[in-house]
Amino acid sequence: MSTYSLPIPTWPSYMSHLAKRRSRSYARSFPNRPGLVPVVIGEDLSAYAMARCLHQAYGSRISVIASEPVAALRHSRFLDCHLVADLGNDEVVLKALRAITEATGSATRVIVGSFDGLVDFLARHRDELSASYAFPTCDEEAVETLVDRAEFAQCCADLNIPAPYQQRINAGHEAPVSFDIPFPVVAAASVWRVREERRYGVKEPTRVLEGPQDARRFWRDLEGISFDGDVVIGPVIEAAATETTLLSLYVNSHGSVSVASSVRVLLGSADASAVRHEVAWLSERPDPALVQHAVAIVTKTGYRGFVTFTIRRDAGTGEHLFVEARPTGGMYSYSAMVGGVNPMRDLVADLVDGAKLPLRLTYEESIVTALPLTLLARQIPDPELRRRVSQLIRLGRVANPLAYAHDYSLRNAVSTHLYLGALIAAVRRGLPLTHHVSSR
Repeated sequence: MSTYSLPIPTWPSYMSHLAKRRSRSYARSFPNRPGLVPVVIGEDLSAYAMARCLHQAYGSRISVIASEPVAALRHSRFLDCHLVADLGNDEVVLKALRAITEATGSATRVIVGSFDGLVDFLARHRDELSASYAFPTCDEEAVETLVDRAEFAQCCADLNIPAPYQQRINAGHEAPVSFDIPFPVVAAASVWRVREERRYGVKEPTRVLEGPQDARRFWRDLEGISFDGDVVIGPVIEAAATETTLLSLYVNSHGSVSVASSVRVLLGSADASAVRHEVAWLSERPDPALVQHAVAIVTKTGYRGFVTFTIRRDAGTGEHLFVEARPTGGMYSYSAMVGGVNPMRDLVADLVDGAKLPLRLTYEESIVTALPLTLLARQIPDPELRRRVSQLIRLGRVANPLAYAHDYSLRNAVSTHLYLGALIAAVRRGLPLTHHVSSR
């Protein structure tokens, strides 16, 4: 793998260039929508991406509820941060939402979020919040079908959609010495969200098991955290990071899909120990066949709101497998906007105006990354894909979620510079591009 050394003295000037650069057509004056108060619940860069989509759509000030917000959220010029002790604590989040309601009076308020516990939170408190806020809502059963790996795999099987096989086993039983499929296998908790992470105090337990000894060791680790839920066992899928597609939908309150966007991972890893670490994407037009499968899944489950499907091309069979679904738009909302469709416009038109919009597909091909472009190009091993990326760079079809002319400040430039330095260091240490990919 090629490496790239970016001299430290050039970083400030590079970051200043990125922060001041207007992002093509997105830096135009905003259509004003008086009385609209968007609220974003989340604390990572995905939350900033969703907030930026809202700001570019309407120019509104946006409230963010977070416990430990990243610098991009803390230092933003168009965001108001409401700090809470813990996003996993329903009562403190509700208290922050009540305070925003009191402060904004008769305004029209909408809620979006970037963390996987939001949909569950909104479902639990739908009766109270729906009086003051507009947000996508659906039954908890629909959410469970998507986030539970075994149920998601069964849903795909019912619809004849290719997906990795998943065997469900209760962790309270003795460690098995064999499974329905041969070793090596991938073992993971069937469901792992914010509340599971808070309850057990560890990151998601996911591991490749090479044999019975690994299985016994994994079961002992689960016993050590008193995990008594279900474990799913799936096949190890060999793939490259660049063979991962992330297909995002917005399912409106009428139950139809308004927006479909697709990105291909250009640089990242997705192995069993680090399920997801993406740093560069290629926004492209969605594959109609994959969109058809995704629409079938949300129609069967009755899901509403944002959802992102992880789809991987099995290097052995060439088949595209629906690996998982996450009930969030996150960073991919920004990728959709770069692709020509801002999903936040559809959300507001749906929830506030009651409009029933037709399906729109993203259509503009662009690179989405905060990395220096020369570093990115040298990290892509596929010659054909590297030529495609280089052509987009020459055409200027590149979007940086952290470079926003309407949010420029010295503090933002410094914090983004520090983040970029850490990101470059991580890439130079080597993100695996060809690897065993877990079925997660």
